[in-house]
Amino acid sequence: MYLIDGYNLLYQTDFETRDELMAGVGDFCRRKNKRAKIVFDGYSPEDLSNEVLEIVFVGDADAELESLIKHVENPNNFVLVSSDKELIFYAQKKGVLVVRSEHFATIMKAEDSIEMPEKADEVNLSDAEVKKQLEELNNFKKI
Repeated sequence: MYLIDGYNLLYQTDFETRDELMAGVGDFCRRKNKRAKIVFDGYSPEDLSNEVLEIVFVGDADAELESLIKHVENPNNFVLVSSDKELIFYAQKKGVLVVRSEHFATIMKAEDSIEMPEKADEVNLSDAEVKKQLEELNNFKKI
């Protein structure tokens, strides 16, 4: 199951609204036959969950995600999607696989061309995939 930092991911994608993000993540989960829990800061008067997405609104999304990670029984069954450094550190400490939001946004766009690893130790990339990722990383400039 993907545990997604909702607004963190939204700001790393081309989606303009929360609803577009939820639709995009829902489509991705259906293609991959996976489920996701998207946690947003704030409030919604309606239940936006569906068969593949559980949508949660809370006062502090980071605190909620940390609590969820704290209580997972099998960390290999979860993937945190966030670029928040503190959440990433906490998830890694608990053995939960982490995919940074900007990388997940790329994976969502690529549709079926990039496979998500099932466990942290199952990251197998071809030479071409490694080269492409290194080229992408080299295009980022340090500020």
